[in-house]
Amino acid sequence: MFELNGHIASSTTGRLRVKNPLLKTVDVQSIKKCLSDLKGVISIDVNTMLGSVLIKFDPEKIDEEKFSKVFNKCIVKAQRDDSEEKEEDEDLLKNLPAEIKKTGKSIYKKSRKIENQTMAIAGGLCVAAVCTKLWKLHAVAGWIFAVAATAHTIRYRKTVFK
Repeated sequence: MFELNGHIASSTTGRLRVKNPLLKTVDVQSIKKCLSDLKGVISIDVNTMLGSVLIKFDPEKIDEEKFSKVFNKCIVKAQRDDSEEKEEDEDLLKNLPAEIKKTGKSIYKKSRKIENQTMAIAGGLCVAAVCTKLWKLHAVAGWIFAVAATAHTIRYRKTVFK
């Protein structure tokens, strides 16, 4: 039986699914490239949302011991490559002048404040226009609100989809 760095979720003849939280953060292409060099591997599907990898292989051609060693090395290597990239990004941020960091944060805060104020005013105008039956004003305020809400959603998409 395979001894892999992760939990074997399912195993049938010629098909193996392994779950490992590290697979949520690794580079898919590096895992595929690393595993595709193995003799007997037919296809590799990595799902970073679930943290799993599905490997289809020819059971007659695969050496389970060698496969286990290579799979574990691939996981560790992909994680190391990912952490090295993060360290490089952090080093770049540390070396930025303080003025640039402040400017970036202040622009971010100002644009967020403008979005929030725009949504509040446009939302209020929508309600007031409906109450007074000013349908053109309601339509214009609705469009303004929709644009501001879209900008707000785009800004926070990383937080929303995590």
